[in-house]
Amino acid sequence: MPTNAGSPLNQWGLQIETTPMEVPARILPPPQVTYKNKTVTPGSGTWDLRGYNFMKTASIERWMVFVFDREQFFPRRDVQNSVQGFVEGLSKTGIRVMTQQPTIVYGPGVHPDRVAQFMKDEAKKVFRDIPQLFVCYLPRKPCDEYAAIKRFGDQDVGIATQCLSIPKVKRGNPQYYANVAMKVNVKLNGTNSTVNLGPAVSGKPTMIFGADVSHPAPGSFAPSVAALVGTINPEFTNYGSSIRIQPSRVECIAEIGAMVQDLLKQFHKSVKVKPQRLIFFRDGVSEGQFSQVMDQEVNAIRIACQSLEATYKPEITYIVCGKRHHISLFPMRPEDGDRTGNVQAGTTVDQQITSAYTFDWYTQSHASLLGTSRSAHYTVLVDDSKFSADTLQQLVYNLCYTYARCTRSVSYATPAYCELLSPSSL
Repeated sequence: MPTNAGSPLNQWGLQIETTPMEVPARILPPPQVTYKNKTVTPGSGTWDLRGYNFMKTASIERWMVFVFDREQFFPRRDVQNSVQGFVEGLSKTGIRVMTQQPTIVYGPGVHPDRVAQFMKDEAKKVFRDIPQLFVCYLPRKPCDEYAAIKRFGDQDVGIATQCLSIPKVKRGNPQYYANVAMKVNVKLNGTNSTVNLGPAVSGKPTMIFGADVSHPAPGSFAPSVAALVGTINPEFTNYGSSIRIQPSRVECIAEIGAMVQDLLKQFHKSVKVKPQRLIFFRDGVSEGQFSQVMDQEVNAIRIACQSLEATYKPEITYIVCGKRHHISLFPMRPEDGDRTGNVQAGTTVDQQITSAYTFDWYTQSHASLLGTSRSAHYTVLVDDSKFSADTLQQLVYNLCYTYARCTRSVSYATPAYCELLSPSSL
């Protein structure tokens, strides 16, 4: 903690306050997470998957296994034992695996440029119809084959791929396979669980978006990648995506209008109605860019909606979210915090440390595993629906429990997480 002794600020009559600022806060109640056979109310932002069946499960009939390592380092018997653990992990959550012993193919030394052709050729030897799933064992992390596998599955052929770490599967931890099952189910259009998001999404067909721009590394002249995801089912569990390349390091999404139209069409195809309420979560925007985003992106969204139909004017709520700030929240008493000494999940502050000109707040939505946690900062730029502070804050907190890849609440709204995954395989 800095002190005032000998500080050059003294000559201007300025002093540094050495005690933390005390602000009022409240803890939002966690939502109920509903599975097929049970409902759980998470405590401290976490819950256990054991004994729960996924809400909507997939059925796996056509799948095969690729091992991108030498058989002498990962013998076939070990692969078969891992496949058995994988099948058992899926079965415990309700996923039906019709083929218990899939074909196993070794591919050591396959160059990343030839991974796609190698997998395609091997699949043709086994299947007449299009396979549903490729399970790939990788020897290390990071691995050069990973990007090639994802590009082949997601972009070239539209087949779900699941990569497994050989060092992890050798330990045979059932919890590892349970975590993998959560990923596999949603990749096969299943639904792990549902969460009641509250009154903010009731009464009108609602679509929730997440948007961000990924920029190249410093010194690179590569283009930036703009990603937009949006919910395309009434339960807010399935997401469609739209991705565009744009000029390097331009933060405003240049083609957001066309991207929104793509997702609106996906929503209409799935739900058979047009959404009357659009809620956007925009990541990566600094306070100095707020006016630019409102002038360019929000207006482009309104124009895009009216381009589809002249009378189509849905209510738009536009929220900027992020964690790049310097506010740290701590409990006043140790007994008021969680096991790591951080504030409890759901802690929300919307007074004294917030802006005097905009509607903003801080929410600590997750339970940290280690170290000092950082809350997410939300700023509402547009709110046509005129939500109350309680309604919007509860919506955001409840969304943090809808992330399908883990049984924890995440650190900020799930749509903002999903858009980070969209450009990962480009």
